[in-house]
Amino acid sequence: MSNDIIQNICEDVSVTTVGDESYIETLSEDLVRTTSVASILRELGEDYKDLIPLIKSLVSELVLALHTNTFVDGVIDELRSNIKLRLWEVGDEFSLAKLIDGIVMLGMMVREGVNDLDIAEEVMNDFVEFFSLDLNHCNVVRKVFSSGDLPLILQVMLIGLIIAVDGINYVGEEYV
Repeated sequence: MSNDIIQNICEDVSVTTVGDESYIETLSEDLVRTTSVASILRELGEDYKDLIPLIKSLVSELVLALHTNTFVDGVIDELRSNIKLRLWEVGDEFSLAKLIDGIVMLGMMVREGVNDLDIAEEVMNDFVEFFSLDLNHCNVVRKVFSSGDLPLILQVMLIGLIIAVDGINYVGEEYV
């Protein structure tokens, strides 16, 4: 059953250049849709594991399209220790869609040089809530989030997505 789903999702996606706004929107929609299907299959006791590589690829493509080339030491270890949820385990697709949309919006703001800290704070709150992060145990993440440095904040969230799918799975300009 899930092989048919993977095939249909892959056929629905028209691949364009990485970084193109419509491509990023398509990636985010496909990520939410595929994750939702995997979550539903999981809840029904059906095999969903064939969708995990696709979810990882979608996250990888999204991260590549939005990355900022900024980094802070300690973020990966801190997030790895505190993010236990895997995206395919999410039961609430609406909170995932809200988070992914927020991250994409933040990415577009960074790209366009818009520095709206109110929107960034809302997305940060969604990220913290979605992953149930206790910022008292995430000193580096807390410092980044309070820094007001949008490219750095975005990069932390992208790293969080990578951790939530157990790493990247990049195979080129197309995802499989």
